[in-house]
Amino acid sequence: MPQLLEKVAPLFQKYPSPISVATRMAQFVVESGAGQSPLYQKSFNGFGIKASPPWQGPKVQHSSLEDDGKAQPSYFRKYDSLEASIKDHASFFTSTPYRRDVAYKKAIEAGTYQEEAQALTGIYAGDPNYGDKLIQVIELYQLTQYDLAQASAPWQPQIIDRRDQALGGQAYDRPRSAIKTIVWHYTAVPRKYQRKIWDHEQYWKNQKGWDRGGYHYYIDSQGVLYHNYNLERITWGVADHNGDTVHISLEANSKTDYSPEQIKTRDWITRQLMAELAIPASQVKGHWEVNNNTACPGYNQAEMDAFRKALALPPKNPNCKPASSPTVQPDSYLIWQGIKYQLVPVND
Repeated sequence: MPQLLEKVAPLFQKYPSPISVATRMAQFVVESGAGQSPLYQKSFNGFGIKASPPWQGPKVQHSSLEDDGKAQPSYFRKYDSLEASIKDHASFFTSTPYRRDVAYKKAIEAGTYQEEAQALTGIYAGDPNYGDKLIQVIELYQLTQYDLAQASAPWQPQIIDRRDQALGGQAYDRPRSAIKTIVWHYTAVPRKYQRKIWDHEQYWKNQKGWDRGGYHYYIDSQGVLYHNYNLERITWGVADHNGDTVHISLEANSKTDYSPEQIKTRDWITRQLMAELAIPASQVKGHWEVNNNTACPGYNQAEMDAFRKALALPPKNPNCKPASSPTVQPDSYLIWQGIKYQLVPVND
């Protein structure tokens, strides 16, 4: 067992989560029998996560012991590797507003692994001894040692998965191989109004008659990333060019309205998509470069070229915290990737 845990620890450290590495590793041991359970053997599901929304991936049927003590057949998430299971589990606790703000709020706000473990009892699992079992595993194998190494894990923004709530829902409209271009947008609404993606969806539905939204990914005024659609879903982002594009939008109305947090989050998700879809930096475009019917996202040609040049290079400091990435000067200007922007406070 110690050898197995030592082997998988870097995977838990790789994917940040509001729940500690120690507690998540203990869940793997308890939920999957350290990879020996029948469910894990046929699905790589190391955490007993059911195929509940917003999950859109493969699933497998398996009998599970419910709160009434009876075994009932249920559908569980199926993965192609242990790493994929660990990655999904890391973000599971914040994958919906209910999970983040209600179900797992106490666990997320816990200050110790003991508090985390007990907060998961009766919520993540119905077993009244679930927390005690996690604590026993953590202490037996000294799993907190892996929390100390987590400081080197790459930064990522707060992500909210709302694919089960997005306007029009999900559908398989295209293969991922059809996607050739990543398109940047702004919403054309001043950031200080602090609108949310659902406000825009209401406008699209009621005023434009759209059956779906425009953006696969949306970044709100605070830099929080909202995942709206699977990549296989075609959205209404750029007229006449939606079949081969994926869309990222920021809540702002000009290039001078973007916040440092928004810019950093956009850089992060753009790089993720470039890697996942094998899209070169040269194919990251502003809306107007794909269809010149708008000034969106507000950058001129030289500025977009500068962003593409920066995206072609590795991130300068992938482990930095959000506040330390861009350089903010005393005169309220932001220097980001060699380009200077005037900052407009969100609460103006």
